[in-house]
Amino acid sequence: RLPFRRVRPDSLIADSREKCKIFPTTGDWLRDNLSGKSRAERLQMNYHLGNIEMRDLSAYVRHFADRTISDNLLFVPYPYSEDDARWWIRHVSEDPLRHRTNRAIRNSDGALIGAIGVAGDFKEGSHKVEIGYWLATEYRGQGLMGAVIREFCDGLFSEFSVVRIFATPFSRNTPSHRVLEKAGFVLEARLRRS
Repeated sequence: RLPFRRVRPDSLIADSREKCKIFPTTGDWLRDNLSGKSRAERLQMNYHLGNIEMRDLSAYVRHFADRTISDNLLFVPYPYSEDDARWWIRHVSEDPLRHRTNRAIRNSDGALIGAIGVAGDFKEGSHKVEIGYWLATEYRGQGLMGAVIREFCDGLFSEFSVVRIFATPFSRNTPSHRVLEKAGFVLEARLRRS
């Protein structure tokens, strides 16, 4: 696995006492800026981050039937069952902090097309956090995940006292490496036998 990191910009460190609301239920701020954008930029903006809900159960099972998703996520079993999806949705929904730090990526129709969130046990006041994410096959390669990662990380920096955000994609997952670099992350090391 390869650790990538993104560090809080200095301008945000100075403003860290001013808490901002993050993780909007829509990406309105992106959609407000459509004029003059390329087709790729418009595709990136046609999403919003929302809550992970029980109505997403069948979408999780359908998307996780794609073996490439479970092969690139450390704790997602294959095959992925309705019971697995039900456990995950409850796990996220029942804890207020986990609910705020794990978001569904939804298309313009509100359908679940991916997710992004904090990996592991995150406690308020932690200075560093690991993120994980996935995206449905038909939405890959359009620049969407880079925009999602930037929005999500900016939210973590502004609402929490996080200074360092990192991700550790598998070394074979080069598309994820490129997405992280485009989102402002820097390759830190190559972990052997991890």
